[in-house]
Amino acid sequence: MARTYFFCAQDGDHVSYFTRKGTTTIRPKGSFPENIRGTGNLNLTLRKDGYAGESSKYSMYLRTKDGKYARQIVVAAYTGRVRIVRDA
Repeated sequence: MARTYFFCAQDGDHVSYFTRKGTTTIRPKGSFPENIRGTGNLNLTLRKDGYAGESSKYSMYLRTKDGKYARQIVVAAYTGRVRIVRDA
């Protein structure tokens, strides 16, 4: 059974993301708006039951280019639940 992978990282001047099922890139894929910056990366491996415990990274910080706004994206390993934390 092919697993689903989600990857999001700072790529030059923008944050890009893509999803893969096995080795095939699927949607969603693209880039965040130009004024969004990322700190670190988010690299998830999701099983059909939502478990993300085999992932290497479970959170990522996103902020505006001017640093005025920031949020942390956190993914729970056992449920795959995504949570957005304010004032990261």
